[in-house]
Amino acid sequence: MEILIAIIQTNSKEIARLILATLCGALIGFDRGLKRRGAGLRTHTLVCIGSTVVMLLSEYMAETYPALIGDITRLGSQVVSGVGFLGVGTIIVNRNKQVRGLTTAAGLWTTACIGLTIGIGYYNLALIATLFVLFALKPLGFLDDYLHEHSTLRDYYIELSENKGVTELLEIVNSLNFRIANLEVKRPEVGLDNTAIMLSIEGHKHAEFIKRVHTLSYLIHLENLL
Repeated sequence: MEILIAIIQTNSKEIARLILATLCGALIGFDRGLKRRGAGLRTHTLVCIGSTVVMLLSEYMAETYPALIGDITRLGSQVVSGVGFLGVGTIIVNRNKQVRGLTTAAGLWTTACIGLTIGIGYYNLALIATLFVLFALKPLGFLDDYLHEHSTLRDYYIELSENKGVTELLEIVNSLNFRIANLEVKRPEVGLDNTAIMLSIEGHKHAEFIKRVHTLSYLIHLENLL
């Protein structure tokens, strides 16, 4: 026990930074965990702690071996680039070509940067950055959802049992005066029994569009990709 107390007293600076890194990483990861993202509370906390350790190591090496190590930013730069690869693992594209995980990946990268900031001892910036990140995830998240919900441009994934249903679908689009921003049609092939359509249209009658598409006898699946 005496050895443990001595270690804590000797390394109070390092422990304080690691505690702060744990807190900041956990705060950011908590939001991701509530939304059941792949990288949640533990992942963000570990990334922030790990990057703090790297920065502490850089500082220690510069102080201990000044003749050999002249640039303490080298290890930190590797963290910034390395976490980018970790973030890529959280980004997925589903069969409807929806991209998921971009916010989580960006959160991981930013958390690593905050960890580096704590590791070098710039506490004020770390705390301020954490508050800004939480603001981006929460209030701006609500605003982002609002903008998506009230946008006149919508993306739809549609599956039809027959190719000729595409013509009827486009007739509905034209009759409601929608502007087609993008149209991709994937005809049936091996492993795909139905015609898959990615449709981006701009207009104001989306509720009517969905209602009329559901009347098509060829319709298998309709999904509004918000």
